[in-house]
Amino acid sequence: MSKRTDLDQTKPLTEFSRKPSLQFEEGLELTVDWYFENAEWLENVTSGDYQKYYEEQYVNR
Repeated sequence: MSKRTDLDQTKPLTEFSRKPSLQFEEGLELTVDWYFENAEWLENVTSGDYQKYYEEQYVNR
């Protein structure tokens, strides 16, 4: 068994009594829908505008 707990759901399920609120397929569908509904946000992030803003606000002080 791998020591990486992020790949093994046994530990969070047993030690913390937690379970996923969504099944993987449902979560994936909701995520894809969100990106389609927020296309403008995605364009701003991937166009480089966000990087320019970050540099202006934080790097070039």
